[in-house]
Amino acid sequence: MTNLYDHYHRVVRRSRLYAALWIALVVLLMSAVAVYKQDYRWPLMMGSLLLACILFVHRHYNGKHYKRLRLLSAPFPPEWSAFLQGRSTYYQDLSAEEKEVFNRRVQFFIAEKRIHAIDTTIDDGVRLMVGASAVIPTFAFPYFEYPNVEEVLIYPNSFDEKFQTSRYDGQSSSEQYRGAFQA
Repeated sequence: MTNLYDHYHRVVRRSRLYAALWIALVVLLMSAVAVYKQDYRWPLMMGSLLLACILFVHRHYNGKHYKRLRLLSAPFPPEWSAFLQGRSTYYQDLSAEEKEVFNRRVQFFIAEKRIHAIDTTIDDGVRLMVGASAVIPTFAFPYFEYPNVEEVLIYPNSFDEKFQTSRYDGQSSSEQYRGAFQA
């Protein structure tokens, strides 16, 4: 966990430094323009606008890192650890330090990705298993985040060879909607 905390803290510190440097550059430039033109209204307005833009961009690009730092300071629920211990042999084989990193990465995944149920209901156990299933194949890459995944859909049944799932009384989803699209 210390490794993850140090990593995200370093990222935030570095981005704060870059934002401070940009702010100093804008203030210096606008001050020079104000002295040169001997008009303080225009540089003050433009400087304020640029400073607001710098702060917005900084917060936009680093919001995820701030959120992860908050998650790292919150304790991982012990019932979640017990659940993973009872249901995942991969988790059982990890050392205590690796379990801590695994827990945090599962916590990040659950907090950042939407997990939706399609024609079924899900609970924390399903969410935990989805998070663990996402972390297991990438555990060797400590900062991997699934950048192109925004949501995970949970279906009540498995898919067949045509990537269809039976929904109601043996009827596949394509059969259910086929009549609606025919003229």
